[in-house]
Amino acid sequence: MGRRRFVWALGALGLAGAGVRVWAGEVERAGARTRGRRIGAGEDREGRPMRLGGVTPTDTKVSGDDVGGGMYLFEHRGMRGGGPPEHLHYEQDEWFYAIEGTFGFRVGGEPFVLNAGDLIFLPRRVPHVWAHVSETPGTILGCVTPAGTFEAFFRRIGEFANPPAPEVAERIFAEHGMKIVGPPFGAAL
Repeated sequence: MGRRRFVWALGALGLAGAGVRVWAGEVERAGARTRGRRIGAGEDREGRPMRLGGVTPTDTKVSGDDVGGGMYLFEHRGMRGGGPPEHLHYEQDEWFYAIEGTFGFRVGGEPFVLNAGDLIFLPRRVPHVWAHVSETPGTILGCVTPAGTFEAFFRRIGEFANPPAPEVAERIFAEHGMKIVGPPFGAAL
């Protein structure tokens, strides 16, 4: 792979400009691991799976620490309904890839449906809301770039046995560079 194409690929993954340097065809990441790592299906990279708000099973697949802050990759698995309130990220782009099940999204007011194999991109500063909407359990892979404090946000929300009160959720979202702008998906229809 040529250097330009390799740099483009890093940019597409959200890694360029985030402590990642390409030099003589090799990658150097500030503070990143230097070897490959396998995280199996249904596993969290550190063996610390979360339940966001006591509800959504979530595994960290790639930590921001693994890639010099370039991205944070996570999986919500075995979902049976639900999703976050409508919100926006000030400094992060986000994408989701549906692995199984059906998910409803609204991005900037426009509705979308994701089925297994579909991907959606959510640009920073654009309000979005989503939820698992099928009868059977669903699994979705998500990524934010750059990572920012998103992993810490998930760990904080994961401390709750039930979804936090709206005023508490607003504060936690704000502490991590996001703003709640509306209700969850089902309530927003």
